[in-house]
Amino acid sequence: MTQFVWIVILGLCVAALVVRLSDLRVKRDNHAVRWFSAGMALLVLSMVLQITAVHLAVDRHTALGFAGMVSNCLTVGALVSARCAFQHLLHPPGTARGRARSQLHLAGAVCAVIVLLFWTTGSNYAEFLAKSGTADAVPVMAAHSYVYVCYVIPVTIVITREALACARGVDRFTARISLRLLAVSGVLGTAYSVLRLAAMLADRFGLPAGPLNGQLIGVLFRTAIVTVVLAVVLPAVGRHLGIDRFARWLGLDHTYRALFPLWRALHEQFPDIALETPARHVPFDAPERALYRRVIEIWDGLLRLRPYLVGGTGAAEVAAALRALRRGEPPPGGGASIASTGDDVARLVELSKAYHAITAAE
Repeated sequence: MTQFVWIVILGLCVAALVVRLSDLRVKRDNHAVRWFSAGMALLVLSMVLQITAVHLAVDRHTALGFAGMVSNCLTVGALVSARCAFQHLLHPPGTARGRARSQLHLAGAVCAVIVLLFWTTGSNYAEFLAKSGTADAVPVMAAHSYVYVCYVIPVTIVITREALACARGVDRFTARISLRLLAVSGVLGTAYSVLRLAAMLADRFGLPAGPLNGQLIGVLFRTAIVTVVLAVVLPAVGRHLGIDRFARWLGLDHTYRALFPLWRALHEQFPDIALETPARHVPFDAPERALYRRVIEIWDGLLRLRPYLVGGTGAAEVAAALRALRRGEPPPGGGASIASTGDDVARLVELSKAYHAITAAE
């Protein structure tokens, strides 16, 4: 059952890779998209090597545990690709290239150490395979495994922070959710790595590692992978299904309705500020226009109310001015009375004629 679930997840990863590569065709000059595509490809290869039939076949032709070691190196490559992508999202091109180069050098050194330790030190991989799936299951104990886990923990923490930092500056709904999903996958990856390290240390010091090495560690890893897949696919799917457009409409409609109490109070006193019968919600095909119209109508109402707003235009001043107007009180301090629409039109006509006369004489 576990292998079936793993193969299904692998299929989802391949689909996500196809989506990412199609996005790369459109955004060839986008370095972040390039790095995310490379990371997804490396992750797919890493997962292929974790299929039981595949890693047994690879180990049979190389050395016991070789497929797992290569899978770890590919995962390191996927993580550093994500880090490089975030450098290009967060920093100017020159700075991003320098930071990405440093991350690549570090990841290369980690992979070199992993390979060196694999060939020069021993492991309990044979015992791990023999006891896998039993009550006596043990974690993989090898020097290169410690290096791998100790690299993954800080990197996933940093990826989580960088993803959240990027999400704060993104306006597009699906892109923002995608980055937050990557942050969630980073948290899950950190939890998986910490749990794996704890299981290894417990086994090393003769403590019971069973609770730490149970199903939870596999669930964390698989959930992290699925979250990455969702993060990769969501922007493309959202673009085709109109999710971004709907989310934008929802946000503008919320703002439109939030302005309603102030608009209604002004409209009751100055009905002619509304050129059209107001709708309950902004139209889906032109929400910006409706919101802009409501803002203009509110400013128009406040402009009409200006003779009463001697103390400012805060909420308390506007409320007091409207109360005074409803009671029929004159403007404070003997100020000018409120102009009607006809008065405004007459004044603007005079202004337009005077402006035309001045510009015609130039």
